[in-house]
Amino acid sequence: MPDRDDDFYAIPGPTYLQQADVFDDVPLFDLPTLNQLVLLRELDTLARVDELRPGSFAVVDENDAYKPFYQGAREYVVMSAARGAALLITQTCNIDHADELLVSPLLALEGTRIDRGNLFAGKYASLFGLRAHPDGLYDESYIDLRILKAVHKEQLDIEDRVASLQPVRQFAFMGQIATAIARDWGNAAGEEVEEDGKYRCLRCNRWHDIGENPVIELRKGQLFPRCERCAALNGKSAQWQLLFRYQNY
Repeated sequence: MPDRDDDFYAIPGPTYLQQADVFDDVPLFDLPTLNQLVLLRELDTLARVDELRPGSFAVVDENDAYKPFYQGAREYVVMSAARGAALLITQTCNIDHADELLVSPLLALEGTRIDRGNLFAGKYASLFGLRAHPDGLYDESYIDLRILKAVHKEQLDIEDRVASLQPVRQFAFMGQIATAIARDWGNAAGEEVEEDGKYRCLRCNRWHDIGENPVIELRKGQLFPRCERCAALNGKSAQWQLLFRYQNY
């Protein structure tokens, strides 16, 4: 893929919102870190707040509130938020049919230990790199697809969109989503076998020229062995995957 700034962004973008659009000033909420939530209650009565409005409220620990979340009732809770640039994750065809959309905040590349070349070559499974905005709205950045935040669709207005990706970059982004969220998974050497069965190294299945990839039989409680073929491939670790009997679905 060409590695040029002028083929990265489409500005202005299309007349509709699409996956991988970049927005500025997006409200990004941080979930509470404690298991017990902090609730907003009516100041005088400590009753549940039926409708949020400007004004003063009591801040109450969930354990001290009267019948919190009683019979499935919703509560207003305290959390922190910031506004910043974010990239739209929701698939384009779902945007018009969902009240809540997924975004990922832009993170500055400068000052990190991320290798720039590997980032823009797509070699980080969960990261996607973004070129500096041509109008200087942000420097070279990246998103971490493990950091996903929900926003209401009314909070993403096309007037606040600052960039869209060129189609070739959108395709690369879709591939990165698949790698980050739906990639194949297997057990590493030294991990404990949790189920009797037959296993094959998933990593070795990707290559046709490294010799036979045999099936091994393991028992619960054993440790997954080292895969010699993977070890020969630049010291890669095995990815042992449980096999199933073929069925016609």
